[in-house]
Amino acid sequence: MCAAHAPVAARWCPRLQRAGYAAVLVRQAPLVAVQGTLYRPTDNGQADVQPHAVFDLDEDTGRQDTDARFLLADHLVRQLEDVTPVDLRDPELYRDAVPCDAGV
Repeated sequence: MCAAHAPVAARWCPRLQRAGYAAVLVRQAPLVAVQGTLYRPTDNGQADVQPHAVFDLDEDTGRQDTDARFLLADHLVRQLEDVTPVDLRDPELYRDAVPCDAGV
């Protein structure tokens, strides 16, 4: 999420308050996979339902065991790269932050 909304979420989100959080600055986050429910057809005309199936977007990995034609996607998966832990109370964090147009 954007730097402007991170402190708001940390302060008001019950799940973050209950489970905790780690604030990090991520400089690269390429899209690497799609996650969802796989509805694989079976020989008896039914569907074998597999929740949390992952379709890897990199064809060169050789880990492609999910047929995307039968995947009802519900999440995009990004790989976080060049990650730096940050303190949300540090004003320097917001100095060069990209402005958010959603309002705070």
